[in-house]
Amino acid sequence: MCTLTLSASLPALKPSECLGSVCPSATPAQYSVSYFGLYVIALGIGGIKSCVPSFGAGKFDNTDPKERVKKGSFFNWYYFSINLGAIVSCSIVVWIQDNAGWGLGFGIPTLFMVLSVDFLHQIPQYFLLGAAEVFAFVGLLQFFYDQSPDAMKTLAEEDFLRFFRHLL
Repeated sequence: MCTLTLSASLPALKPSECLGSVCPSATPAQYSVSYFGLYVIALGIGGIKSCVPSFGAGKFDNTDPKERVKKGSFFNWYYFSINLGAIVSCSIVVWIQDNAGWGLGFGIPTLFMVLSVDFLHQIPQYFLLGAAEVFAFVGLLQFFYDQSPDAMKTLAEEDFLRFFRHLL
């Protein structure tokens, strides 16, 4: 989504303005950026729409009647949200693109995607995956870290600290 927003906002990534009825075509680089953004979105949508239902369904116990009702409620809300997003994107976002510009039309969904990723990063991982899966994964990482040579540990720690110094 960021790539499409940039391709609709930055003058270097947009084709030149039309002069009368003559419109210059986009450069190969401009085409590449736009198509790359579309392909990444298609890949992401294909991944999320196929994984979220099974991920959500795995959180409920089929043997418990109350859990089965909650599972049905999960699917109702999931598909309601997907369809509501489709309605908003086909109506409100298209209206914004037609009246305020493509950059803003792509920028608003991009902002909401960034906010949702930030929200997911703030939720403790054990809430999303379950405590056993997170701690098993952390234990696996600790095992590989302990088995690595000391020189590799030092390089990894330096890279880790260097990365986070730039963020702060």
